[in-house]
Amino acid sequence: MRFTLFLCLFFVVTYSQDVGLFNKAVQKFSHKAHLNESLRKSHFKAASQVLGRIENLLNGPSREELSVVNDLLYNVPSLNLSENCRRDIIFWTSSFRTFWTNQTIKKTDYEFAVRQLDAFGKPPAGLLKPTTQWMGSWDECLSVKAPMNDLYKTKYCWAKVAASNPNSRCDNGLTVDVGTCMPATCSNNDIVKVLNQISSTYRVCSSECRVSSPPSTATFWIVSVIMVLVSALVILGSYVDYFIVCDQKHKDFSISMRLLLCFSIYTNGAELLNTETKEGQIDVVHCIRFFSMAWVIAGHGIFLCFIIGYDNLTDVLELRKYFLNLILLNGFFSVDSFFFLSGLLLAYLFFKEASRNPKRIKSPITWVLFYVHRFLRLTPPYIMLILFFVAYMKHLTIGPLQLHEDQQVQNCVDNWWTNVLYVNNLVNDDRMCYGVTWYLSADMQMYIFSPLLLIAFFINHRIGLALSIGILVASTGVNYGTFYKYHFYPSMLHIDGIGLADDKENDQSHFIRLNYQSSWIRCLPYIVGMLTGYYLQKYKEVKLRIKPLHALTGWAACFACALGSVFGLYGFYNGADWSVFTRASYNNFSRLGWSLSLSYLTVACQKGFAGPIKNIMSLKMFIPLSRLSYCAYLTHLIVLWVYISMWRSPLHYVTLFENYVHIGLPCTIIAYLAALVWSLMFEVPFAKVEKIIIDGLMGQKPRKQYDDVKDANGLPPANPLVSEAKNIWTIPRPGIRL
Repeated sequence: MRFTLFLCLFFVVTYSQDVGLFNKAVQKFSHKAHLNESLRKSHFKAASQVLGRIENLLNGPSREELSVVNDLLYNVPSLNLSENCRRDIIFWTSSFRTFWTNQTIKKTDYEFAVRQLDAFGKPPAGLLKPTTQWMGSWDECLSVKAPMNDLYKTKYCWAKVAASNPNSRCDNGLTVDVGTCMPATCSNNDIVKVLNQISSTYRVCSSECRVSSPPSTATFWIVSVIMVLVSALVILGSYVDYFIVCDQKHKDFSISMRLLLCFSIYTNGAELLNTETKEGQIDVVHCIRFFSMAWVIAGHGIFLCFIIGYDNLTDVLELRKYFLNLILLNGFFSVDSFFFLSGLLLAYLFFKEASRNPKRIKSPITWVLFYVHRFLRLTPPYIMLILFFVAYMKHLTIGPLQLHEDQQVQNCVDNWWTNVLYVNNLVNDDRMCYGVTWYLSADMQMYIFSPLLLIAFFINHRIGLALSIGILVASTGVNYGTFYKYHFYPSMLHIDGIGLADDKENDQSHFIRLNYQSSWIRCLPYIVGMLTGYYLQKYKEVKLRIKPLHALTGWAACFACALGSVFGLYGFYNGADWSVFTRASYNNFSRLGWSLSLSYLTVACQKGFAGPIKNIMSLKMFIPLSRLSYCAYLTHLIVLWVYISMWRSPLHYVTLFENYVHIGLPCTIIAYLAALVWSLMFEVPFAKVEKIIIDGLMGQKPRKQYDDVKDANGLPPANPLVSEAKNIWTIPRPGIRL
């Protein structure tokens, strides 16, 4: 028991002498991909001294160690702390000293001070890894109660400890995050001052306190009211649908009844889960969309763990050496899959209707609805997700891990309007609200400019093809230019110093804005998708007769492009020196190659030379999962945050497969369950409401409630050109982002 009491104080006195070794080791590893042997030996010696000191503490605190408490008590008045914090620090430390020095007192009255210190993070096993998170006990900290002072409360905070030199910069080298249990009245600045007072041989850079009982703001109550009202509409609409009008589905209803029935789970759920397929739709997109969404969640789970931080740094840096890890590390191509699907379905549906009613292409109202329909279709579940995130995120992520959700919520409070206007990838992108939504903006921007190609193809396919190639060339050229200006890495994932041929001009800070989330760079898959959709529709009646050898050659090229795109970075991540030209070429042509592989896959399945591949990818179980992909994308990041926040131990890296099994797979299941709820509350009902309103404004005869046109998602089509019930496809909602 005595060992646990002073272990934390031992850390701040003793371990501070060894942080510098950790700094040197990790800096060396970052640039050379291995720890210097002499540094390993010197650090092992220091770690042995640490462990020996811990063993000595088993017999109780020494007079020297108790003097640390006395010194803190003596210096507290001069630390310029807030009044309440000063009072509680004195109360805690004096109670701690009394517990150990006064043998006549009732020990249980002062045991809280011991438990509070016991909740601090302590040196774990694996110091040579090095372990960079010493978590402590969240639950023990929050359970501390002082019998003599009912007002005394504690809170769990992370202290970021830097190198042993007190004048060293906190952003220079390794820092160790140590869990602390401090009086609730102390601010982050107060905590830094107190911890730095304990010893002058180390430096606490900052403190971040986790909130155990977040306040309920006005936004919380407003969003709660909205949620209750929508839930009431869903319950009432479902009741009316099931018990009152179920036998009257073919009669006309009043506008109020039709609006109410839009919220029926009974009907909407059946439509979402319906696996009926009809001739003319592209079956394989359901499979592509679902697996891309699962890929997104797996990738985001890994990168969220990177942001929070694993406790074993060197093991994490070793992951680049394993070839198959690139399946998850290079999951950015899932984004390109969704851009491809968006362009594919847009062109396929547009020209399907244009071939039937070409006059509508020249109607201004067609193009007004082209944009209005899209905006109203996407925005309701999106905006409700942002409101939900701002209102409830702090209440859902209560736990010890550093999720930095406070800043994320504040970004939404400040910049929500950029999301509504779909420009958050261009405006204030460094403070983006709900970061994964950059994809929705990029997809919307491509959609806004898509009529340039649609009209060009409608006039003459040669003009459309020439314009498409011109945009592809221009985008590629601009990307080469930004690479030569900023000397980017070939991908967003990078390890400092590896594969750059000592390129001192590398400036990765602009990569996300100018490359990863910029619509003018990411448009290559979108255009390839549009070309594929156009020619599939143009030659839909043409049966391709292809020799088996040619088909096999095509499949070989398809797999070569896909595998080369995903695994092409293996050499770079393992030290191969890539010039700027090589990096830019990979960044450009890997996306193009991935898109072409998807194009061949789609055409082969649609034209009948995919064999068992089409049979697998056309399985009906993918249809409802595909329909839920938009809401799964919206909700999955919250699911990941909430899931990880429940952990009470540091994130520990074993393998990426283990990471996927423990985080990616369960979060995929939970995200789709959450998507089902979100879709039934905010996506399907409001899409139907929008359809009724548009029909009313256009003066069209109201359709019977249960005879509305349905798309592949069981919803009124987003494409204003699609009007007949047998057209079950829609311009896709943004498929998803990494």
